[in-house]
Amino acid sequence: MRIAVCVKPVPDAAEIRISEQNTLIREGLPLIVNPADESAIEAALRLNENGETCLITMGSAAMGNTLRSLLSHGVDKAMLISDPAMAGSDTLATAQTLCTALTLYGGFDLILCGRKAIDGETGQVPPELAVLLGLPFVTNVLRLELNREGSLRCERLLETGVETLLLPLPALVSLCEYSYPLRPVSLKSLRKARGKEIAVLDMKTLALHAEECGLAASPTRVRRMTGNGAQLRSGLCETDISAGARRLAAMVLALGRTGNTG
Repeated sequence: MRIAVCVKPVPDAAEIRISEQNTLIREGLPLIVNPADESAIEAALRLNENGETCLITMGSAAMGNTLRSLLSHGVDKAMLISDPAMAGSDTLATAQTLCTALTLYGGFDLILCGRKAIDGETGQVPPELAVLLGLPFVTNVLRLELNREGSLRCERLLETGVETLLLPLPALVSLCEYSYPLRPVSLKSLRKARGKEIAVLDMKTLALHAEECGLAASPTRVRRMTGNGAQLRSGLCETDISAGARRLAAMVLALGRTGNTG
């Protein structure tokens, strides 16, 4: 099998900086691998012990160091999509660029992603990418198993429990965070990672134009951002249960009389 894993290094910092275009400033911030993407990497390695596993990410040249460290876990090779014109891409523009790269270097039997990134929490890129590639997909997956007939058995997390689905290949799956803890590295795998390939792809390599990348190709815009810090409520702290119940009942009755339900 050939498996592609889409990964996203995310900022590991408590203090996030925002640009004038209301996009995240990533330069100068330490990067970590998105937790759900670690699950996707480990799932790929377990499914594909005798096949080829390739990482693909999109971002600045600084992400090359993160990719190199991930290769030491046993991944075969990696692709870094990096071009200044791609800065500010929303989820759709990101999915379109990933689609172009995966199509150019096609032949993948399975594409794995994390279900969402901790810096955006949208969870939109995996299903958008699947639709653009014309692939069947399953999101929020906890467990994967390859059947003998070539289909993929997926255990999918729902709000009401877990459902089991059979997915024909080729396909795309997004993994829940911590579903597959990423294996540790060894000295042998660290040495092997030094000689592994990291292909750097830019707009020219992908035959993309400026209007097909970054903010220019993003149909969504962040117009305004506000802080949402901790908000402490003021008032009497009542430790007596009976007295607290009476006070609460009185407050509800007062709200009902004034018509205020906020």
